[in-house]
Amino acid sequence: MNSILKSLFNKNILAFSLLINLPILFEPQMIAQFLITGGISQIWVLWANAIGFAFGTVFIGPLWKKLPIKTENEIHLFRYEGAWSSFLAKFRSVYLGLIVIPLIGAQLILSFAAIVSPVLGVNKSLTILLAGAFMLLILFSNNIKNRIRIDALIGLSSLSILLLVGLYWIFGQPDIPINCVDSNTSLFNLDESWVNILFIFGFHWIVTGIYDFPDMEGQKLLTSANQKDSRQLFRLILLMILAQYFVYSLGYRAFMNFTGKELKGELIISDYINHSIPLIRYSLLLFILIPFIGTISNFQLWSGTLISGLSSNQEVKFRKIGMVVFTVCSIVWSLSSESVWGIVQYLFVISAGVGPVFILRWYWHKITAKVQFIAMLSSLIYANLYIILEKNWIQFAQFSNDLSLRANLNPYFFQVFVVTVAVVFTWLLVALLNKTDTKQAFNRFDAYSKGLEALKSKSNWSAFVFLAILIVSSRIFSWYLVIGEFLIATAFSLIMLFCLILYAYRLKKNQAQFDVKT
Repeated sequence: MNSILKSLFNKNILAFSLLINLPILFEPQMIAQFLITGGISQIWVLWANAIGFAFGTVFIGPLWKKLPIKTENEIHLFRYEGAWSSFLAKFRSVYLGLIVIPLIGAQLILSFAAIVSPVLGVNKSLTILLAGAFMLLILFSNNIKNRIRIDALIGLSSLSILLLVGLYWIFGQPDIPINCVDSNTSLFNLDESWVNILFIFGFHWIVTGIYDFPDMEGQKLLTSANQKDSRQLFRLILLMILAQYFVYSLGYRAFMNFTGKELKGELIISDYINHSIPLIRYSLLLFILIPFIGTISNFQLWSGTLISGLSSNQEVKFRKIGMVVFTVCSIVWSLSSESVWGIVQYLFVISAGVGPVFILRWYWHKITAKVQFIAMLSSLIYANLYIILEKNWIQFAQFSNDLSLRANLNPYFFQVFVVTVAVVFTWLLVALLNKTDTKQAFNRFDAYSKGLEALKSKSNWSAFVFLAILIVSSRIFSWYLVIGEFLIATAFSLIMLFCLILYAYRLKKNQAQFDVKT
């Protein structure tokens, strides 16, 4: 028995722990929110991120493994040169550790409380405070060594619950009422403007850091995302698609069963759970509780690890300080925020336009520490300036609203679009005007990562296409299966199988090429 468990941990620990990286707590809420307000065509904003995830997995994931660094923040010292590189590492530690990550933590806590409170009949504020007490309780035992093994057990537990719920959904659930599905079955709204369509398909490039995999969860993927571990990566992708099927199905089913008047995604999910049979109700509550424990612990540790980089002499002390600050700020922002979607919107807009910098730094010598700093800072300034002007200057609010109407673009999407354009223009101008020779530093970096070589590989590009189609198809497949369009669902399942076989073939071919080189 011990040998079996040891083998399981050695071979699949990262694959199972990645399940915790799935946005289980808030993605079904966003799905229900989009469906209730704009139909299935609005879900393309989430579906489109499959393109970015596939690109990161195939092209950027393997590059991290090749670098001689221990923590993700060390990439700034290794990639860039001079005083700016050290300053950027410290700035990013403070910016992410004290602002961005606690906001994500608040989003997770608020999601958890908003779903669980109505089901259990507990006050929402009390649920948030209890979550905070739990976070403080685990703080002093939360370390990297414990996290990975605990995450693997949590991943296994989550997968078991998913299978139980999934089998019931497929074979045991009776006919359910469909809420306005007929008017929302069009996969894409062709009446939308080209700006809206461009925004949807460009949305995944806007968000900073997600497809560069900088966080602790991403590191688990990156550790297995290299040519020597193609089988591990293949298992990981299979688990991810399986888990995401259930995550998306929860959002779809909650929307279809919703009969209330409150159009908030988290309340739609809690309403569905509350009206399910006891077996499914408590299984889904466990499905929410278990990943919450793992995810919030990982973000707590990530925030502390970033802050610890501020002092090499007192690393342990600063890590604990960072974890305490993360916990306190997350709780405070959870209590002061009205909705999960409000935090999501703010996080997206303060990171608008920075994503391309994180990707291009692997391939373009003009991306320097100064450029990355300017991109991050300008996004934060422009986003907050836009929000302040819109709230306090009536003429500006009317002007921006008129422009969004002319472009036939959602006002929030228009806000992100404007900030993105401004941020990209700013950092691109700084990059192009820089006359300092940056090729030497980049060539040294590329000699380790071999990013340009990977970018030129036709095998990688085909693997990227197959993986992107596979992930998008799995999400569309779950929609048609839930609404009872079994013929269309079968067609998409065949597309998934075809892309899965081709993707596996490309992984095997990449590994064979790697073995020949070594």
